[in-house]
Amino acid sequence: MIKGLYETHLFVENLEISIDFYKNVLKLEQCYYEEGRRAAFFGLANQKMQC
Repeated sequence: MIKGLYETHLFVENLEISIDFYKNVLKLEQCYYEEGRRAAFFGLANQKMQC
């Protein structure tokens, strides 16, 4: 179980598959998505996020 996370940047080959993994496997909460940059930001559901 992930208990804390501040910030990290990962470059991935397939953003859609990665978003699915972070949401459904790691249970992170998606707080932002920007189509133009092909970027998604996630946080822990039990922590206050400032996106």
